[in-house]
Formats: sequence, structure tokens, C-alpha cells
Amino acid sequence: MKTDTSDDFQFSLAGRVRNLGFAPSPLNALFPLFEAVANALHAIEARWDREATSKGVITVTILRNKSDDENPPVIGFLIEDNGIGLDTANWKAFRTADTASKISRGGKGVGRLSWLKVSENTHVNSGFAEGSAILHRSFDFAVSPNDANPLIDHELRPAGVSATIGTKVRLEPYVAAYSAHCPRKAETIAAHIIGHFLRNFASYEVPSFTLVDRADRISLLDFYSSYVESDTHETLKVTLGPGEEPIDVDMYHILLNKGLRLHEGGKHWNLYVGDGRVVRDEKIDNQLGLGFIGENADSVYIGLVSGDYLNGHVNQERTNFTFGEDDYRALHHAAVEAAKRHLSPYIAKVRTRQAETTLRIIRENPQFLAVASDIPAFVEDNLSLNAKSEEDIYLELARQRRRKQRETKREIKALSAGNASEIVERVQKVASAINSDKKASLAEYVVKRKEILDLLDSSLAYVDPEKRDYLREEIVHDLIIPIRSDGEALDYEDHNLWILDDRLAFYSIFKVRQAVQDVLDR
Repeated sequence: MKTDTSDDFQFSLAGRVRNLGFAPSPLNALFPLFEAVANALHAIEARWDREATSKGVITVTILRNKSDDENPPVIGFLIEDNGIGLDTANWKAFRTADTASKISRGGKGVGRLSWLKVSENTHVNSGFAEGSAILHRSFDFAVSPNDANPLIDHELRPAGVSATIGTKVRLEPYVAAYSAHCPRKAETIAAHIIGHFLRNFASYEVPSFTLVDRADRISLLDFYSSYVESDTHETLKVTLGPGEEPIDVDMYHILLNKGLRLHEGGKHWNLYVGDGRVVRDEKIDNQLGLGFIGENADSVYIGLVSGDYLNGHVNQERTNFTFGEDDYRALHHAAVEAAKRHLSPYIAKVRTRQAETTLRIIRENPQFLAVASDIPAFVEDNLSLNAKSEEDIYLELARQRRRKQRETKREIKALSAGNASEIVERVQKVASAINSDKKASLAEYVVKRKEILDLLDSSLAYVDPEKRDYLREEIVHDLIIPIRSDGEALDYEDHNLWILDDRLAFYSIFKVRQAVQDVLDR
């Protein structure tokens, strides 16, 4: 057998596409559309530069199968732009996997591979200027058998007299698994496009952008603007780790009407943008503790985070950042705190309601006075914004009381250590803590006694005032001490003999040695 001495590197495009992490889902079904739109934005920027927003045009047409449904299944998209086109330089970059030609604009050179993954075929027509002439390029782009060239029927020819510069990308037909997951409603698709390119829409750095669905045309910038209640920009300085220099981060605080659902499963979100597109998102409902907000209580909050640092740390698939999770958590924490500051008027209302609930609980359960004598401080220091129910707040009060009692016990055990002056100070501290807890316990004891006396008073009332009937004697007896009980088995907490005589309050052993009837017979 002849020895193979070749040294060329074999590359399987079909294998690369097969290994792309794009499980069928509504978002992944739209990812090739996002990539085509991103290419269109880059092409418009390359052609029009600073006039991109005023002269650029993007049109996305939804392609549906023939069906009588109100919203037939989506089988693809047609994306048109008036950008620079696939000229010689861009054509070379298109044919090069993992190209670096768009790094300065956030391109990774792998987006078009998603076309091969999700769509059975992509047809491209592009007009571009070559010197004083306009040329036209067309081809199909699809995974071929035996890893053959995916560029099929490529044709380059002079364009006609009425030719225009720009590109049309037809993603059709979709692979069945992705077509089944693709959203059908035009408004939902519009919301996903806006959500993915929210950085552009939030800063209004977007050209004329229209979504076409049969006879309907939706201006995406107008669609977005109609849902915006307010938007504010600020620059954050974020330190990601000890000793590191802070980075500058742009943050947009946006209140959107709830009708524009960018994300499912939550109301309020922080979105983290790299290279102009949303890479990660985090639901922050629990951190904010807010329902719908805004002037009419019908808006949600979107925090949009972007910056050079994020742009420089995006993976090839644009599905995550390449910096460590600790750095991401530090960034997320800073963004959440900025969101809280921006939403402080709404959060103040949550704190007020929490304080009112805490006060109501303490009035009914005065044993918690020792841990919440300053209710606003207790609320701010111990309650998450998501703690709203009486049960949540009661549990936190009980938890804090238990911790304070354990801390006092540790302090008592540690009193033997330290010098005399320290011991005096610590004794005073412990004594103060014990006195506070005793006062709270005494208050609880008084409240509980009053409840029992109120119950006794109700028990002594007439059941039927007209017949002057009382409750059965056993009910009153059980309230004072369980009837037919063995006194030796009862603890002082199991009876209320203090109603008869306060000196009996802490008796735990007693026994009647003579039947009541015997006493009466005498």
C-alpha cells in the first residue's frame, strides 16, 4: 500500500455546520435572519458611512407556505439592502471561513454558516460598483454532498442599465425542524428583530427598516418608538475584580409598553450587547420586586448594557462572552444596582408597602420588636425587594430574631476572654440585648394573654340570647385546663390556670385527689 505523504489539511464544512450549537427553537430559527440583517447593516455602513441612518434601507419579507391559516407557517425570509454589495473584497471574505474582514464592526465570519444549518438553500443576488461599472453577482449557498463546494451556480456579469447597488438574500426553504419553531405572527418576528438589535434601536442608529408580511408593511423604528415610554442613557464605571482598572460601560434604561414582548418568562430584563447584538440576557424581576411600572402601570424595564469591553469579548457564535463568569457577575451586579437607582421611585413604593406589612406583623407579634425597632432600617437591610407577602416578612423577622439570640449566647460564652475594660463593654452590650429580647418576649406574653381573655369572654356569652343558653361548660374548662387531663403530664404552657390565680401560671404538677361529686355530697 502506498504511503500517504500529503500535508494538506482537510476541512469538512458539512461537519462544521453539523456541530454548530443551534438546537431547533424559536430564537435559533430566527438566527439566520439576524445574521443577514447584521450583514445588511454592515454593508450599509460600508457604503454610506455617516449617512447610513438617513440613506440606508433594509427590507425583510416574510415568506410563508400556501395555506388558509390566518398566519401560515414561515418557510423563509427575503432580506434586501442598499449596501455596498458583494464586491471583490467582500466576495473573498464571504468565501473565507472565520474571516477577520469585519472584526472592526463586530463580524466573526461564521454567521453565514447558520444559513447552511437552518435553511436548505440560500439564494443571493448582489449588485456592486466596480470602477465606473455596476456588476451583478448571483449564486446559491447550500451544504453539498461529499463536502463539495457550497457555492453553487455562481455567476458574475455586467448589470443592466437600471441596475441598483445592494444585496438580496433569500433564505428558503427552511429545514423542517426550524420552520416548525419559527414564530408565525409578524408582530412577534418584529419584536425579536428589535430585541436582537436593541442597541441600534435604543440609540436610534438604524436605517429605514421595514418588515413586509403579505400586504402589511411595518416600519420597525416606528414600531419600536410607539412602545417606548422613556429611555435614558448613562455611563457606568465598573470594576470587575480587585485591583483592576474600571471599565466604561454604556447603559440604556428603557421603559417599554408590555405589548412589545421582547422576552418571555419575565417582565424586567438586563440585556448585554456585544458587537451591536444582544449576547446574554438576565431576568431581574426578583432583584427589583416590581410588577408593571410606568405612568399607567403597563410598562416593563429593559436595561441595555454595551461597550468596547463587551465588544472585544464575544465568542464566534455570539451566544456568550469570553470573559470569566466572575467578571460577568460583577458587571451584572453593577447593572442591577444602576437599574435600582433609575427605578428608585417605584422601589420606594415597594419599601413603603414592606414597612407597613412589617409594622402590622410586629403589632400582632411584639416578640420581634428586638430585631425591628427601626422598621425602615430592618426593611432596607434584611428584606429583598421580592419579599412581599406577610409570610415572607414574618419568616425573615423570625430568622433575624433567632440569629440575634444565637449571637447573644456566643457573646455570653466569650465574656471570659479579653481585658477588664473590654469585658465591661461587652457585658453592657449583652445585657442590653437580653433586656431588649425580654421586653419583646414580655410584650408577646401580654398580647397572648389578652387574646385568651378575649376568647374566654366570648365563651361566656350567650349562644342563644333569647333562650339565655350558654356554651357547654367543657369548652370553658378546656380553655382553662384540658378536661380529664392528668396534671402530672401537663407543662405550664399547656394550661391557663393564671386566669383563676396568677400564682398558678407556672405550675406544671398538680392533681385533684378527690372527685368533685364527693365534695358536693358533703
